[in-house]
Amino acid sequence: SEAFGIMLQRRLVDSLTSLLTAAMVGLCAGLVIGVLRWFPSPSGRGVRGEGEPQSIIGQPTTFFALILLLTGAMLVLGPEFVYLRDGFGTRMNTIFKFYFQAWVMWGVAGAFGLWLISQYARAWVVNTMTALMTLAVTASLVYTVAGAYSKAGRFAGTATLDGLAYVRNIFPNEWAAIQWLNANATGTPHVMEA
Repeated sequence: SEAFGIMLQRRLVDSLTSLLTAAMVGLCAGLVIGVLRWFPSPSGRGVRGEGEPQSIIGQPTTFFALILLLTGAMLVLGPEFVYLRDGFGTRMNTIFKFYFQAWVMWGVAGAFGLWLISQYARAWVVNTMTALMTLAVTASLVYTVAGAYSKAGRFAGTATLDGLAYVRNIFPNEWAAIQWLNANATGTPHVMEA
């Protein structure tokens, strides 16, 4: 019981991920229940009353977006408590597998949310959102340039389409072995190494 208490404290109190996703699960679950109350009853009459105007809350698209948010939050929250210990002795493999799916779901729901805001919010909210999203997208593109520059070795070498050119320069012994195999091996032999 002590180990369970320590684990619970570590996951809930010491982890901001757990607190934020638990809050998101609660918020989404409450909103899903609210959306379900907007759907018409089997008799054809709306739960909120016949004369009330249809709201975006009652749309199936809103319900679907909330389900995506809720499922994504549960996918992030789940590995905080249940995971498979991987080859590294941690839970990283489980986290990567689950978080990847969660971010896809949140991305789809986020795109819908941005569209929803652009359709129903006041002009100043739309303008603020547009400015923030423009800033966020521009900031995310920094990696495209910086990553290409870094991965290409700051473009210091000679440009070539030969994928083995770096081996010749950095690992000359391996280059010689590759050249020997290409010249002397026939067929498709298998090379094994420890």
